[in-house]
Amino acid sequence: MPEISGLQLAQQLPNHLHFVFCTAFHQHAVDAFDLNALDYIVKPVVEQRLVQTLERYIDKSRIVPSINAECFLDDNHGLLLKFGENAEIVRLYEIELFESIGNHVAVYCEQGKAFLYASLTKVETRLDPNLFFKANRSEIIRIEHIVRLENAISAGGLVAVMQSGKQIEISRRQAQTLKQRFNLF
Repeated sequence: MPEISGLQLAQQLPNHLHFVFCTAFHQHAVDAFDLNALDYIVKPVVEQRLVQTLERYIDKSRIVPSINAECFLDDNHGLLLKFGENAEIVRLYEIELFESIGNHVAVYCEQGKAFLYASLTKVETRLDPNLFFKANRSEIIRIEHIVRLENAISAGGLVAVMQSGKQIEISRRQAQTLKQRFNLF
């Protein structure tokens, strides 16, 4: 690419766009996935690999509905979560963090940590993006629980320090979006 690299272009893309890197350079794969690339294909392209990538894109586009405020859960919506032997109703506004762990999603709130038997993608489709923010490939945070933002060790990234004291790494791609949310002027 003549003026900017594919990585620089990917940093500027809106979050809802899915993209795949197709390149002769294998050394940039980690950076591409940090930017939430759907896949990273190294040339020469193997037909079966390209087919798998396209199938993954089709599956992903079927899972995520179009953005419609009616599909988001109300902030007062309660989730029945199990903490040890007890089950408690936790309202969405009480939840600080959703974290993908294998085939489950860990939910963090004042009561502790509980699990949902769902994918992070499914959870994300039901959360209002005005209230929750996908920090990276495996974590969604509640925006109003962010106490401060710090520069990450990796160039261009951020760390969100939450009310609980947890430090959540914001991917480079998402860092730009989050900064824009807080810059009104």
